[in-house]
Amino acid sequence: MSINIPDIAMKIQRIYEKIVKAHLAKYRQMVFLSGPRQVGKTTLSKIFASCYLDWDNIDSRSLILKGPATVYEKAASKLTPEMPVVAF
Repeated sequence: MSINIPDIAMKIQRIYEKIVKAHLAKYRQMVFLSGPRQVGKTTLSKIFASCYLDWDNIDSRSLILKGPATVYEKAASKLTPEMPVVAF
């Protein structure tokens, strides 16, 4: 029996997509995504994000470190009730 890793990864990603979507709909609060490299965190984040910030990106990190008001200024024109800011 062979196991197709990409198929398993897609099923897991779909499970997490449902979990994140339900959480955002019910609580309207931050979601923190973490995990090993190459598991779909960025892909999943971009599905839900109007403004995507990546801690590993030096420009994003600098913005995040300036505080919530600065992040809001950057994201305000892109925000909608359906699309939150996502940072990881």
